[in-house]
Amino acid sequence: MLRKIIIAGIIFLCVFTLTGGTLYYVIKAGLASPTPEVEQVVIPAVGDINPETSANSENSQEELNLSNQKMQLENRLDDLEKIREEVQKTLESEQAKIRSQYTEKVKERENTLKNEVEEYIQQKEEEYKERVMAKKELYQNKVEEMAAKILEEKAVELSQYKQKLDTQYYNEVLNYKLKLDLIDLTPAEKQKYQDKLDEINQLKEEKLAVKKASLEEEINNQVQGLQEEFDQQFVAAQKEIEQEINQDVEKKKEINIRLLQAYSREQQELMQQEIARREEELINRSQAGIEFQQQIVQDMRNEYQQMLREES
Repeated sequence: MLRKIIIAGIIFLCVFTLTGGTLYYVIKAGLASPTPEVEQVVIPAVGDINPETSANSENSQEELNLSNQKMQLENRLDDLEKIREEVQKTLESEQAKIRSQYTEKVKERENTLKNEVEEYIQQKEEEYKERVMAKKELYQNKVEEMAAKILEEKAVELSQYKQKLDTQYYNEVLNYKLKLDLIDLTPAEKQKYQDKLDEINQLKEEKLAVKKASLEEEINNQVQGLQEEFDQQFVAAQKEIEQEINQDVEKKKEINIRLLQAYSREQQELMQQEIARREEELINRSQAGIEFQQQIVQDMRNEYQQMLREES
């Protein structure tokens, strides 16, 4: 009975070594090097075992067989765990690589949208300057037009006042001029009338100067009032333009934020799909080998338990 167990164990080890080496090559070919090295295991031939020695040390041989079987089972379990760990590492590496690729794509899209907003802001700043300058020029032209109109009106008023003075002193001036021109006067009389005439003309000039000063003050006050009014209107228009520009910029930012969020969600979905697809590929590629190893481990465990039962 012991001899049959020994021979069966040797045959199993030969088959195990050959199939195990082939299996390890299949699994490693899917996850690492396509041409891995297969460790050469030397198995003693059946003829090298001395039946007499085995018969004389049956108890020790059974213990040795159990120990070897247990060690081989533990080694096979370690190999299986290493394969699983390697598959897991490959999965994690692939996931990290895919995540990095999609994160970079989202980052590039974010930078593109950010640059787009900055360019839009620059355009809006130029638009703001142009609109403000145009509005300022418009109000300044209005002020100048209104000032010119006021000047024209005041010039007419001053001219009318001069005519009023001329009319007011017309008879008196004419009287003195006629006397000076037509009457034979003594030098003293002539000087007297000339002084009267000069006095009237001086009075007219003084009154005209006072009127002119008054009109100029009115002009300055009215023009200043117009300027202040149009300045207020300009400031209000400037604020309105600024508000419109800021609203446009904020709207553009909100649009680009929504675009980035939508793109990020889309890339997140694509990333998860690619990760799932890659996981399925790796798992399918290694599953057959893992299941085969698991079956070998289970067979060895069953055989080890059988040997324990036989020993007991």
